[in-house]
Amino acid sequence: MFDDLKASLEEAVEIQQGCQPAKRVTRYEVADVEAIRAQFKPGTSTNDQRG
Repeated sequence: MFDDLKASLEEAVEIQQGCQPAKRVTRYEVADVEAIRAQFKPGTSTNDQRG
């Protein structure tokens, strides 16, 4: 198990230094918060139980 961990860390260092490309890259899309908030303006709730 130690040898696997050591190899993984050595690979991470090589990727960080640009010696080899990453085998997997995960990217996330940033949500458009302003557009989401515009859909849910205050006072437009159908479940508003005030008053």
